[in-house]
Amino acid sequence: MTHEKYDNSVGALLRTALRPSSGFPSQARSNGFTTGSAQQTVGELQAEAYFDAAERIAADVVKNVPLSLQCDVALASARGELDEPAGISAQARRMVEDSKARPVLMRLYSSRARTNSTA
Repeated sequence: MTHEKYDNSVGALLRTALRPSSGFPSQARSNGFTTGSAQQTVGELQAEAYFDAAERIAADVVKNVPLSLQCDVALASARGELDEPAGISAQARRMVEDSKARPVLMRLYSSRARTNSTA
């Protein structure tokens, strides 16, 4: 995936204006293209850049989630409640039903609906 496609995908899925690929190593080119399989390998430097980008993206997305919900999820994780699918589902249901999460969920839902309608 090219840097531009990565940024566009992250932006469309998570509604963030970040350009996370700005921290990636430069893209390799072959015959003027960046999409050939030979230059699309992920080395150690690229993997670290993806991890750093994921941290920045997560921080940007989470800043819109009420702190009380973040703390509840952190506690559930510490207790091992997120180790199984049933625990993850229970936390997701709890968060969706929490009135403090409703504005964030509505923004995410409406932005996804707009993205899907233009696809």
